[in-house]
Amino acid sequence: MFKTVLVPIDGSENSMKALTYAVEIAKQFKAKLILINVYSLPKPTPISPAMPLAGPPTETTPPLTIEITRELIEKTKQRAQEILKRAKDEAEKKHVPVETIVKEGKPVREIVKAAEEKNVDLIVMGARGISKIKEILLGSVSHGVARKAHCPVLIIK
Repeated sequence: MFKTVLVPIDGSENSMKALTYAVEIAKQFKAKLILINVYSLPKPTPISPAMPLAGPPTETTPPLTIEITRELIEKTKQRAQEILKRAKDEAEKKHVPVETIVKEGKPVREIVKAAEEKNVDLIVMGARGISKIKEILLGSVSHGVARKAHCPVLIIK
């Protein structure tokens, strides 16, 4: 029934709970796990109209700003890879085959896109602990994925 299970991992307690469930499901169905971490970088804000913090270097872009931006991107990617490595190690202890994906972008869009591209049969993800008001106004990643995914989504609290 389930051959491939996608698990979004952000290092939170809820995503690690979801991993535990996903590992058990994968064992039961002899399925492969795909772990994904989607990170988003903060939008650059100019210090002044003539001094952008990101984008192609210009005559007004200080070299230090460009270096800080590159460093932020590298540290963010590295953190995402570390989070996935810990999760992958946990799954492999249970002898479940695992693939990992790191993506930059909007979490709902990238998770749904990965699910379609990898033809997954199930997404198992943690619920977010956001307030009801924020959820009504903004929605949550888990609800967005549940609405847009082509496959069943199991949300773990």
